Amino acid sequence: MANSRFSLLDTPALLFALGVLGLLFGIEFFAILSLNEGSFTYTLDDPYIHLALAENLLHGHYGVNVGETSAASSSIIWPVILAPFSGWFFSALLLNALFAAATVYVLYRFMQQFMSNEVSYYVQTAILCVFIFASNLLGLSFMGMEHTLQVLAVVLIALGLVQMIERGTMPACLPIIIIVAPLVRYENLAISAAALCFLLLQKQYKVSLISGAVLFAALIAFSLLLISLGLGYMPSSVMAKNAVVQMNMQANTFLLHLTTNLTYRSGWVLLITDILLVIYALLPKGLAAKRQLAICTALAITLHLFIGRTGWYNRYEIYIGTFTLMVVLYLAWSYTYNNIQRKRWLYVVPAVPALLGVLYMSVPYVKDLFTLPLAANNVYEQHYQMHRFAADFYNKPVAVNDLGLVAY
Repeated sequence: MANSRFSLLDTPALLFALGVLGLLFGIEFFAILSLNEGSFTYTLDDPYIHLALAENLLHGHYGVNVGETSAASSSIIWPVILAPFSGWFFSALLLNALFAAATVYVLYRFMQQFMSNEVSYYVQTAILCVFIFASNLLGLSFMGMEHTLQVLAVVLIALGLVQMIERGTMPACLPIIIIVAPLVRYENLAISAAALCFLLLQKQYKVSLISGAVLFAALIAFSLLLISLGLGYMPSSVMAKNAVVQMNMQANTFLLHLTTNLTYRSGWVLLITDILLVIYALLPKGLAAKRQLAICTALAITLHLFIGRTGWYNRYEIYIGTFTLMVVLYLAWSYTYNNIQRKRWLYVVPAVPALLGVLYMSVPYVKDLFTLPLAANNVYEQHYQMHRFAADFYNKPVAVNDLGLVAY
């Protein structure tokens, strides 16, 4: 069923989806400029923290303020990536736009692994466009943080796992992506752990164990670096926003995360999908590798529900939601397509709840598209004006609640 042929001129679905992404990106960008009197600002203050840290990294200092070490970044490698471009205000936006476009391309390549050549251009286009909204790529891009790179990492992992099933061989780059993904954001540990488990189930024992060892060695090395600088063993933003880390993995904090996540619609969709994937994995029929992928994905969802967070301007759950959506699409497509070919229409009915779940989960992300310019304008009217006051007029030490744009 896989289609290995690829030519950019022969991919109207991909080109159309990229066009939609670019058009909406342009609309949001100029709406922000219009509200901000011609100035661009991100929708959060957080990206300026990363830019300020990246700016200081070029001078050999790890911290937001000169002369004071701090681990203010929620990502290990994002400030390093930003560092060469930190002097350019738009660098984070451009990188996010590139990663968002790359994500759409990987999603297209993902579909080519299991969709028949006979699948119409309209179906492929519809799926790609739904993914743009369901992955909140536009919202994440204008936040200016590492989330689009995070999503790109997990879709690459999903692509690699499906390629293993469809082709019978493991992509050479898959272990590297599994290792790098948590360095982009710690939450990706859930996806990397699921992928490593899948490799074990596929009897890739050596690759799985070595990759896992390298991954945890990298995380431990970064923690040791922070400790050597007189800081905690994890970034301050992770410590502040994750109760499990704060309370040293106490049992009640796991339940706190679960109950908090279930106050969001995305949390309920993930929980229901988790249960359905376990049921699918327990079915006696079907390819064993697909059932193994289902149970590993259920493991990742469970880890997120008990340890991860949901919400925060619809960015914390996007990585697990996108990965799950890809796996469900793969499993549901092969199941539904085979039954349509056999004209067993009754068996197609279970695919309907999956589609409704995707649409239901995507509603907040679509609504956010209308609030992005307003959020950016809030940053412009508050943080940007405070930056002007501190840098251009007062020119003395100041204390602020959100220090990113003031410090950058």
